Amino acid sequence: MVDATSPRARVPGRNIARTSIGKRRRLGLSFGEQVVIIYFAVFYFAPILIDLFFDLDIKYKLQGDQPTAAAFLFAALYLGVLLFLRKSVNLNIRVNIPFRNKIANPVLIFLTFGAFLLLALFFSIQFNASFRHTNSHSSAGLIPIATFCLKVIASAYVFASMSDKRFIELSWYHYALFLCAIYFSFSGSYDVIFAMICLFAWFKSSRVGLIQWVRRRFGKLGVFFLIAAVPAVVFAGLANKIGFQEAFQYLSVGGIERTIEIFSNRLFYHSYSLAYHLNHIGESFSLGLKALDIVSFQTMRRAYVLIGVVMPNETLETVSRLNYLLISGWNSSSDAGASPGMLGSLFFLPGSVFALPLHLVLIYNAIGMLDNIMGPAKYSPLAYLAGLVVMQALADSMMDKLNPIGVGFITLVIYATLSSYARTLPDPAHSARRASRQASN
Repeated sequence: MVDATSPRARVPGRNIARTSIGKRRRLGLSFGEQVVIIYFAVFYFAPILIDLFFDLDIKYKLQGDQPTAAAFLFAALYLGVLLFLRKSVNLNIRVNIPFRNKIANPVLIFLTFGAFLLLALFFSIQFNASFRHTNSHSSAGLIPIATFCLKVIASAYVFASMSDKRFIELSWYHYALFLCAIYFSFSGSYDVIFAMICLFAWFKSSRVGLIQWVRRRFGKLGVFFLIAAVPAVVFAGLANKIGFQEAFQYLSVGGIERTIEIFSNRLFYHSYSLAYHLNHIGESFSLGLKALDIVSFQTMRRAYVLIGVVMPNETLETVSRLNYLLISGWNSSSDAGASPGMLGSLFFLPGSVFALPLHLVLIYNAIGMLDNIMGPAKYSPLAYLAGLVVMQALADSMMDKLNPIGVGFITLVIYATLSSYARTLPDPAHSARRASRQASN
């Protein structure tokens, strides 16, 4: 026990540092772990409970009422095991990606944002906001593929710019280029989310006097952005399918009630997919081979299209499309796709539920990527929303990420590279504590 009058006890910096470390240990949750808990709450626990009390209509447009008790229990057990493994076992797969330090090169970052805007302009000339529902990724040529891949990379830079490690430094012109490019290449609701994240990151880093004053006066603007994201996502999703004017008219009739209904239905797909596959688990053992067939054929087909060779389509285009057909009773009248979600993706891996250990390792490392990029600092609610979107990009529909000419594979590569580089950087909090100790000595 240290005497209160001893020099060691009188060092304030050391005591404060120990207190902060103790709090973090008691809380025991990293950024990535908090994000995965939010993921399970948003896509599994909350939708199942909402359906239990309000009987969501969307399921009657799919395969009807599916027992969800097993899905809720499975999700809870999976999350518990995952968090236990995170605290007790090191399952990190560390790959030293060549030239990873180049990922933060200012010239490369600027060229990425500039090329994204240029391709977005070409995209807007040839296509519109309904691209995902009126065109095929695999047969639309080079411009859509390159545009969406650069969108993923630029979005990753925007996300990483929010990190307390500050290893990705963006200026006002990066954010401006990104917002313009998102406008011209708009094709889905997630574009709106990243546009809002970009605005928030720009706002937080701005050196303009007026914005700094507003930032000091209204420090909780992240909550406002988070609340605004719900109607924005609903509107963008509708506009993507039926057009902007029709979406505005549709929502203006039902107002807030219809907005909440659409949003709840959208969240329900992941838990419904999990419930369906658990209730039809015998059928799932053939899904891994079907998923491999889709990915291998679409990879080859996309490669042929990129070199100008027309190749007829002989399979479904994505695993998400296969999942939608399964949960909808093979409703081929709709061109929709529905990601099976993090847990539903398990049933599309070869071996189905027997691939559970592999699945746990993959999600374990997805959490590690977020932790490496963001570090242990506290963040605003919008940063956690961004983390949630990134977790979806990494964990949903895993088999689609095996296509090396697909957006999913590019997503995996860019975040793995950012993670590999970021983990070599010192934690700012550790540096501050070290400086405090040196000053006190």
